[in-house]
Amino acid sequence: MKLNLKELCRGFDVVGFLQQYVEVRPFNRSGEYEMYCPYCLELGHRLKMRPFLNVAKGIYHCFRCESSGMSIDLVMKFGNFTFGQALRFMEDGIDERLYDLNDTQADDLKDQYETWRQTELAQILELPTFPLPPGFVSLRGQQLPYTSRRRLSQEVIDRFGLGYCPEGSVWVDPSTGVPHNYSNRLIIPDTDINGRVLYWTARDMTDRHPQKYKNPPGTWTGIGSGSLIFNFHRASRHTRGVIVEGYLDSLRVGDDCMATSGMGLKGYHLQWLMRGGFKELVLLDDADGSVPAAHIQAKATQLSQFFAIFIGKLPWRGDPDSFNHKTLRDAIANATPYREETGNSVDPEELLVLRGQKN
Repeated sequence: MKLNLKELCRGFDVVGFLQQYVEVRPFNRSGEYEMYCPYCLELGHRLKMRPFLNVAKGIYHCFRCESSGMSIDLVMKFGNFTFGQALRFMEDGIDERLYDLNDTQADDLKDQYETWRQTELAQILELPTFPLPPGFVSLRGQQLPYTSRRRLSQEVIDRFGLGYCPEGSVWVDPSTGVPHNYSNRLIIPDTDINGRVLYWTARDMTDRHPQKYKNPPGTWTGIGSGSLIFNFHRASRHTRGVIVEGYLDSLRVGDDCMATSGMGLKGYHLQWLMRGGFKELVLLDDADGSVPAAHIQAKATQLSQFFAIFIGKLPWRGDPDSFNHKTLRDAIANATPYREETGNSVDPEELLVLRGQKN
């Protein structure tokens, strides 16, 4: 019998399964339940229960950290199962064993499931997806000379969904008539934890263009890059985050690393960081002499009012993405605690807003 993922996710008694681990309570008569989010719990947050689980539709959604998924994702999370193990476990929980899958068959279904999961969640939750640029070509399973030169591993390329725009990738904004040329640029998407594209930037791969990074036209989004901090949604699953300047730096460091798109720290950066589960933050600025020590100190002073701050030191001059992964992780592990020596650098009114004490 052909596997019906929707039937499996909706037919499994996920409430009974979850009650072994967390409190689950009926929220209404429409098959919705409330419970603690497993990811928020993992981050140490003690939250009031929110409407979270819809058994009839086989989905869950957290209104704080915005994690979403199907019931099989919860089975994998709480049961510490692989995808194949979760499929077989859920089969055993249904009256009649429908599929009788072996390990190979179960693993082969994983890609199919990921595609179906994103489509299903977008339809049910009405989650918007930011459009990738016209002419976008995925680099899944392949390398370009530029990505090889920048030592971007295939694992990083696939996990972050990198792609590129070939020669001739020009989009004309119908509302303004202005052409936007993304030819020969590496496309670096910023996604949430469900894989939805929130934003992207286009990095020149020729190293000859005066505009190294090119963002989408404002008419595509209405938010602008200033509304986001790159890779926040992945990094916010960690209690210790890392902050760097550039997108490529963040890709090299790892999932716990965010990029501010420059050496400055703005109010919206703080607002995003306050939403995460961070207890500690490591500042890993470029070691090429471009960032004044006073600038690093001002940034550390701002952040130290909310988090334990550590300063990472690279062993020689260069951007973080010019170092290998082990050297970067060693610098993060050996980062020294920041000791505040100056006064409060955050405006008192802004401090109240960031702490949620004032609108």
